[in-house]
Amino acid sequence: MSPDCVAVGADLTPPTLLEAYRRLAAALDDVDVADVEAEWIDRYGPVPAPAAMLLAVARVRAHCRRIGITDLAVAKGPGFGGPAFTVKMQPVVLPASKTVRLQRLYKGFQYRAEAKVLTFPLAKKADVLGQLTAAIMDLFPPEPAADRSGPVVVAGP
Repeated sequence: MSPDCVAVGADLTPPTLLEAYRRLAAALDDVDVADVEAEWIDRYGPVPAPAAMLLAVARVRAHCRRIGITDLAVAKGPGFGGPAFTVKMQPVVLPASKTVRLQRLYKGFQYRAEAKVLTFPLAKKADVLGQLTAAIMDLFPPEPAADRSGPVVVAGP
């Protein structure tokens, strides 16, 4: 058994693991990710830390997909007293109010409107994914969830 199988569940076979990864990659919103998480909990019990991280990344990816961000990269910072990590997102269209907010919150942020590229630093903390999620949700709050239940069809007598 590969270490990847252990990260999600000890009983996962490679085809099952690939199906789980496929479903997470195709997730369009938090509901889709929550469905995968609920299935894992039902089948394998509590979600281990590596799998929880995978679910968190899937949530960020789904949110970015919804708001139109096609490229999101987190890279190590330059060091020597600079930020620990730098985030680059594109395409991003920011109103002036968001630009002012970024100037206040993230020293060293850069927004190139013509290229639709936003870069900003992340603090030197251990929870990089948490910081990234908070920043994205702050800049681009999620919209209320759409009703995914569809029409109710009732058969006649």
